[in-house]
Amino acid sequence: MAPDVILVSTNPALSALMAATRTIPLVFTWVSDSVGSGFVASLAHPGGNVTGFHNFEPAFGGKSLEVLKEMASGIRRVALLHVPEVTANLAFLHVLEAAAPPLGMSVAPAAVRNADDIEHVSRNSRESRMAG
Repeated sequence: MAPDVILVSTNPALSALMAATRTIPLVFTWVSDSVGSGFVASLAHPGGNVTGFHNFEPAFGGKSLEVLKEMASGIRRVALLHVPEVTANLAFLHVLEAAAPPLGMSVAPAAVRNADDIEHVSRNSRESRMAG
């Protein structure tokens, strides 16, 4: 097709395109943690043939906890379902873990990779609430 530029969304798609071309400009959206994922050197100076903007910033995680606390002041423990191999998920987890203690909260990370993992986390959560 010989495009002049490729608009790309999602981390996996950008990763595949970066492996396919170093000359066609790639403009991303719906990509998270582009620096931590190794797609660009920095947001201010991305370098190479890749640039774009984030739809999600890990720092928003702390604000999410604040909003949860305002909505339901009794919240003490928050589970975060995440795919641990995704750099952006880990960045979000670390932000939540740092933001939680000052709010009187803790974060319980729950690694999920498939539907069975989600069911396991859900079942354990129900059992923990019933026991508590």
